[in-house]
Amino acid sequence: MKIQNISCLLTILTTSRLACAYNVFYCGNTAITDEHVRTAYNNALNSAIPGYPRSYKNDNIAYNTTLKIYPLFLNGETSINSSYQCYLAWVGQEIAWGVVIISDMGTQLCERVDFEPFLQLSTIVFG
Repeated sequence: MKIQNISCLLTILTTSRLACAYNVFYCGNTAITDEHVRTAYNNALNSAIPGYPRSYKNDNIAYNTTLKIYPLFLNGETSINSSYQCYLAWVGQEIAWGVVIISDMGTQLCERVDFEPFLQLSTIVFG
């Protein structure tokens, strides 16, 4: 009986840790979690969507710098919405990164929750 209880406890602790997602950005009222970022980055490495990651230049977001962008799929989306889409964006070797919205209204930088060390892209992606 005790082994079952310990096993159940470990399962609950492990599952709850894995199920916990941290909000790292807000794009308007939309929360972007660490899991969204991790999934998008890993998909970008595997080129899961043809043509992505792709280069993107917008001087209002990053002056005189070309970003790499990859779509973030939220709430069960499976395709890119050309009129409003959130993207994971990074420069160079992922030193500077963020989330942007590219929409019919232009490009907007999403608000970062905070700048704690655990919110570095490499920490989120690789644990």
